[in-house]
Order: sequence, then C-alpha cells, then structure tokens
Amino acid sequence: MSKAELQLVVDHLGPIEHGEVTLRPLTVFIGRNNTGKTYVAQALYACRQAVRSVMPRPVEELSHDEEKALQAFAREYHDTQVNDGSEKQRLPDQLHDYVARALRSSLEDTGRKVSLRLKATFGVDDLTRITYWGNSGGLRFEVKGSEIGGTDVCLFSSGGTTVPVSRVLRELEIDWTEFNEIFPLPTLFDQENDREELANLYGHLAWIMTQSYWHSFLINTHLDGNTHYLPAGRSGLLNAWTDVVKLRIQLEKERYGLPSFADPSLDGVALDFISSLADVLGHRSRHRFRPFGYFGSDRPLEQDALKPAISLLKVLMEGSVSSELDGEIVPTLAYEQDGHSIAIRHASSMVADLAPLAIWVERLLKPGDLLIVDEPESHLHPEAIRLMARVLVRLANCGIQVVCATHSSILLNEISNCVLRHETSTSTSDGLVPVAGCSRHSALSK
Repeated sequence: MSKAELQLVVDHLGPIEHGEVTLRPLTVFIGRNNTGKTYVAQALYACRQAVRSVMPRPVEELSHDEEKALQAFAREYHDTQVNDGSEKQRLPDQLHDYVARALRSSLEDTGRKVSLRLKATFGVDDLTRITYWGNSGGLRFEVKGSEIGGTDVCLFSSGGTTVPVSRVLRELEIDWTEFNEIFPLPTLFDQENDREELANLYGHLAWIMTQSYWHSFLINTHLDGNTHYLPAGRSGLLNAWTDVVKLRIQLEKERYGLPSFADPSLDGVALDFISSLADVLGHRSRHRFRPFGYFGSDRPLEQDALKPAISLLKVLMEGSVSSELDGEIVPTLAYEQDGHSIAIRHASSMVADLAPLAIWVERLLKPGDLLIVDEPESHLHPEAIRLMARVLVRLANCGIQVVCATHSSILLNEISNCVLRHETSTSTSDGLVPVAGCSRHSALSK
C-alpha cells in the first residue's frame, strides 16, 4: 500500500444522506448548523477507535509445512543477524497465505467493531437513532485508501474489505531486530524442547509475526496512531469533571443508609474526554500504552517535535496549563501566569476551552496521532482565533493529523493564508512552516 490519503464514506448518518471526506494533514469541516459536521467527526473517531481495538491473531494453527517454513525462516534470520547484522528479511512464500488470512480477518473484524464503536461514541444503544432523518435505508460506512497505481480499495467497512492482502504483504518489510527482546530466537533451537513446547514457541513466534505485519500495514495506511477527540463545550466538561468526582465522594460517604443523589453518568465522546483527562491528572499519560510500539515506526516519537505548537499555545493563553494544584480536594487542571496558579474553573472561558488542547499536546499527543477538535474557535476573540489556526497548522506540521469542525470564517481564512504562503515560501517571518496538505469540506448533506 502506498501512503496515500484516507477517505471516509458514510451513508444515512444523522442529517447526512451521503458524504465523502478525504483526510489530509489538516482537514476542516465547515457549514451551517445541523449539516452533519460533528456527526462525521465522531464517525471518523469511531472508525479509528475500532482499528485500535483490534488485536490481530493467527486464525488457525500452523500446519506442519508452515511450521517448517517458520523454523527455516527463524534459523536463517538468526544466522544472518549473527554474521552480518542484517535488519530486514522478507517473509517466506510458504507463510504469506497464513499471515494474509490473519490480516484479512483483522480488517473484517475492524469493520464489525465500528458499529460497536459508533454506539459508544454517540452514546446510543441502537444505531437507528443516528440514521438519516426519515430514511429507511441502513447506516453504511467505508474507510478507503489508495493502492499503488492509484486504485481505491476499501480498507474496512460495514460490508467487508477489498484489500488485496497477499499482494500488499509482499510490499512490506519488517524490522526484526527487536524480536530478541520479545522472543529470544535461540530458545527455538534448544535441544531440550519437547514437541509440545516447541509447537507453543512457534505459535508464539507466529503471533508476533502477525502483529508486526499488522502494525506495518497500519503505518502504510495512516492508521497506526492514537486518536483524540476534544468535543465542543470543553470548559463545561472540565467543570463537570470536578462536580462528578465531588458527587462520587459524597455518594461514598452516604452509601450506608443515608439519602443519596442519582449516580452521575457520562457517555459518548464526553466520557472518552473525561477518561483521558483522568489519565492526565493521574500522571499515567507520560507512559500511555501504545499498541505494537515495540515493532518500531517510521514516525518520530520525540516530544520535542511538538514544542512549536506548545510555545504558540502559551502565547495564545498568555500563560500555561499544568495538572498539579496544591490544596484542591479534587485533582484538576491549573492555569499558571506570572508565577500565580489558579484552578481552571476560576480562569476565563477562553483559558478553560484552550486548557484541554494545551494539556493534550503536552502530555498525550504523539506524531502520527489523529486529533479531532470540535469548534476550536470557541470563546476566542478574532486575533486569538488567528493564533489558534496557526496552532492547528503547527500541529499538522509536527506530524499530527488534525481534523476540526468550525463555524469561523476567521479560522478558515487564516488556515487558507498559511496554505497560500506555503505555495510561495518555505517559511514565514515568525518561523511557522505552513502545512502543505489541507482539505475543506462543506455541504456534506443533500
């Protein structure tokens, strides 16, 4: 697979009868209210979450011939590495069909899981609640990519996949050098292994091999990063976080026979947002689990890559955001300016809306991730909206794939200016390198 753009196709979703969205490094949804911008953004989020929830596995045990091929492959790789330090090796032909079946099964599993992720993302128990108004047709989705030569293929959908997996596998190269840290190959050649133990070892190696090819496939289709959704009304959700935790504490104190209030609940993207916030406040974000990370990636993971965006956000907020504030009963974000620190709920609405983006960039985002921001211009005055546009551009240039839904012509115009400047120059006076790829989508319905 070539590293071409992804395309999301939806039918009968909310107010959208049919919509097609091509994803670029920076993608902007524009349009009137109730035209489906947020619906598409959340559907995209659900699709990406479905990908991350799939853990590919061999669909069947190794046959005798496949086990012999894997044994020869492992021995050849081990000997080659010892002799000349070779890092890459092609998969033997005898194992292609085995891995191809596992990857095809994973893609089909992804398509099935999207329906579950859509229910969780939209907070519904029946998908008919989010289908096109008044239309009896069923909800349909499809994530497409471009194969070498320009042919579009369906990566996964509600109807299956059309990826020529066997041919794609022959185009992928895997770096096996980290295998010895996960699976010491010399254990395969231990003369004391009995038949059952040896079969288990080769089954484990086949599982690792399948995982590595799945990860390489995701890299080549721009699906390997984590996905983050910052919903509209972020400042309100931050306040909800504090209130919900306080209410939980009160309920625990009152659980023994005393009157209590109704149990607080959140669902959909609001719940995911609060869960990610809990990661930040719980100090787990610095070691956030990234599936298949041990197989390596062609994208850098150094946090220094995001420093340009972090610096501009501090200018925009005229301060910074942290997750530590002494004396607070409930852990929360804090706004710091000129040596002073206050809880986010006491800061301005602008700061409260920007705080999640600032902490996400500093603590959670990695190059290769997808960031979806609904109404990034919320509570910002015109000059601040222009700076926000530049923040989004900088994130895209740092390797974050950015998608936003907006009503602001100021935001759209500033992003367009960045694209135009890129066409005439490689940099600007403030050091900003405008994004080269940007797509705008409007009139998604009808």
